[in-house]
Amino acid sequence: MNDVEDRQSETPLENVTNSVNSNSNNNVSSKPEVTENFHAPEIPKKSPHISLIWKILIPIFAIFIGVFAYLAITEKPIAGNGKKEENITPPVVVIPEPENPFKTFTSDQYKFSIEYNTGKHLFSQRKAFSDQPTYFQIASNENRPEKIEIDTDLEKDLEDGYLVKISVYENIDRDIEELISRKREKFAIDCPIPAEIGNVYTRNIDGNEAKTFEVKNCPQDYVINLTKFKENIIEITQIYRGDIGFKQSYRAQTETIFSGIKWIRDPQEEPTIAVYKNDEFGIEFLHPRLDTKCCSVTHPSIENLTKLVVLGDPKSKDKDGQIVNKFGVFGYQEEGKSFELFLNEQKQSLIQEYKVVEGKNPTGLEESKVLIGGYEGLLLKNYAWWGEVTYMKHPFRENFLIFVLPNGITDEFRVIVKNILKDSTFVEIPKKN
Repeated sequence: MNDVEDRQSETPLENVTNSVNSNSNNNVSSKPEVTENFHAPEIPKKSPHISLIWKILIPIFAIFIGVFAYLAITEKPIAGNGKKEENITPPVVVIPEPENPFKTFTSDQYKFSIEYNTGKHLFSQRKAFSDQPTYFQIASNENRPEKIEIDTDLEKDLEDGYLVKISVYENIDRDIEELISRKREKFAIDCPIPAEIGNVYTRNIDGNEAKTFEVKNCPQDYVINLTKFKENIIEITQIYRGDIGFKQSYRAQTETIFSGIKWIRDPQEEPTIAVYKNDEFGIEFLHPRLDTKCCSVTHPSIENLTKLVVLGDPKSKDKDGQIVNKFGVFGYQEEGKSFELFLNEQKQSLIQEYKVVEGKNPTGLEESKVLIGGYEGLLLKNYAWWGEVTYMKHPFRENFLIFVLPNGITDEFRVIVKNILKDSTFVEIPKKN
């Protein structure tokens, strides 16, 4: 290898001269002597090994320079140079809490408050200086303009959507039942023939009794609620309109707003009524805040009979401290049995039990039809040794309801129970989507 490098270091002319001298001295070559007109030989090509080395080194140098420049720009020390990397604390990102969309409007003048969802609803009211009755509106904003002008009555222009309107009538000295009857009569006159106008029933508004009826296809649908609080007559109207697929949803939205109404009572005041509801057997009724956990009553001997509730007046106690005024509500799944067959079986069972317990045949047996929530039931007197019992078939479900009034109750309490049953409501089975 050294010999090769030495030969490559010589100049071409020296190579030629040395070659001529060597041949002349040794007399080996037979070629003619070199004259002045000879041409210099071609310069030999570079070794391929050197080109390969440069091809490898150049990319390595380029990579090294790029890495060094990056580290210099980012101010990070090169590994192994003895410098410590500084600890950089990342910035803290504070995510604000979402704003509560629910807002409560309070009327100190009319003693009520109402909660609504600002993300779904728009609130407006009639101006205080208007010569017309005051009202407050909560309307759906999906189908309304972004801004509702004050003193704009949306009821007349509602084409799709819903709203709840609270109207206040001051200094009205009239009976609620008479007013609701007149209101219903006006709808019957004004609405077109396809409209349906329901019967009046009783409803609970935050412990205050209201009279209610419903109107369909006039052309909107209405739920008219009339109540009295303090010295004011207050009408709460639920209005909704839309296609079949949306109408039930709109109705539910008005019920949500309706449930957000609260009365502002004085500290010594208490709600006048309470509501009882049983979803399994589909019944709901109001009562004058009777005790629902007070006591028990004797009931018909029926296998698989379900006790729904027993309500009693805790103020009516005998000398032993037992509540006198009470009544019970029970339910029975019909299991394919007709109401007529069930009723006949019950009559025979009550008579047989009476004979055994009392030791004699029952006398003065009475049957009478009664209305419970607008639907017919049958009251049996003197059949049971322990009191009166009323049977009815649920108007919308496959079950029977039994109402028990024990012996010994007062006439005043009997009237209370009659009014409770008269204004009961029956709930249909919710439809599955």
